[in-house]
Amino acid sequence: MKRKDFLRKTILLAFAPVIGSANAILYAKPNDYGDIPIKGRWPYGNSGGSIQSIGNTLEVVATLVNTTLYITGAGCGSDVNVLIIGSSFTYQDTVSAADANTIIIDLSSALPGDYTLHLSNSLGGFLNGNFSL
Repeated sequence: MKRKDFLRKTILLAFAPVIGSANAILYAKPNDYGDIPIKGRWPYGNSGGSIQSIGNTLEVVATLVNTTLYITGAGCGSDVNVLIIGSSFTYQDTVSAADANTIIIDLSSALPGDYTLHLSNSLGGFLNGNFSL
């Protein structure tokens, strides 16, 4: 065995428990997370109306990671109402304007199935999307 190959294998064996196997990194499950397509109208206070729709650069993004829903960019100078409905499960909350830029929702108690996400604010904004758990 060449010295270079020996060193490479020695380094991999020494650090494998720390970094995990190369296969785990290369072959991560593709459905561990995903953006939820959302569309509607989402105005941002005094900055004027901003239309959010498929094909535009998204300002508000909803991402599902396993059973945790992350909603980012919803801060608009208004409280944000969050409603999730589906599969005998309903979630409803009002997030204060100060905390609305990053919203994290634990859906681990929800049953597998199809869900509808609805966001709204007092500025007339609304966003809707569908996802599955």
